[in-house]
Amino acid sequence: MGRVLGVLVTFSLFCLSPSYAQDDVDLNIYFEDNYRPYNFMNDGEIDGINGVAAKRACEMAELTCAFIPMPWTRAMSTVFKDPKGAVLSASRNNAREPFFNWIGPLVSSDTYYFKLSSRTDIVVESETDVLNYSIGVMRNDIYESVLVARGFVIGDNLLQTENKDDPTRLFLLGRLDLMIASGFTLSSSLAQFDATPDDVIAIAPLRTPELKGNYLATNVNVDDAIVTKLNTALAEFKRSKEFNDLVNLYRPQHLLLPDTDF
Repeated sequence: MGRVLGVLVTFSLFCLSPSYAQDDVDLNIYFEDNYRPYNFMNDGEIDGINGVAAKRACEMAELTCAFIPMPWTRAMSTVFKDPKGAVLSASRNNAREPFFNWIGPLVSSDTYYFKLSSRTDIVVESETDVLNYSIGVMRNDIYESVLVARGFVIGDNLLQTENKDDPTRLFLLGRLDLMIASGFTLSSSLAQFDATPDDVIAIAPLRTPELKGNYLATNVNVDDAIVTKLNTALAEFKRSKEFNDLVNLYRPQHLLLPDTDF
């Protein structure tokens, strides 16, 4: 029969320290606990589209996984120190490719630039017009490199913040001109500041062909057999009605998209 299935969910504040990673498990999965709807904590358990998918993949692969919430920057540094470590949800690109083993893809969505509905002064008619306006991004987030590659300049029109929520907060306060979000993340990003999608307008797509989607990314020392089992289990789960119902539960916000040819 195989060993007893186990998914350990750890939510004590002490989990913020790498020394509290679980030694008696197959995989320590570090995750940002407010990245709705992809992964977050709900009544002490991992939740969200990718959180539940990762948990179910562990169960189906008969692996014991500890889910450990911590800030994103710390999660990314911790996974390199933990030979049983993994991080969820990690965006895959060429720069990150050799530093992880990759399980997925999980769920992600197209990204757009938004302005406040009240800002009639912001006009974007070409791909480079966005550079006339200010935007924020969390320091060392994957989208920092994306925006820099598009021509934004740190300290000029690109503000680095210490957490993922600050760019949205400053945008809603009118201190930043633009924000970025996807159909999946828009509602939850705004809701925490008592705003709704009616308060913003999508003005241009942020096309990111260099990003290959969200994944569960493991330390390169994680056994290849574990990576293979999880990829197989995840692929099976994604074919299930349970997964389809999970995605529908967090159905993305319907966006009135800009009529652009760039």
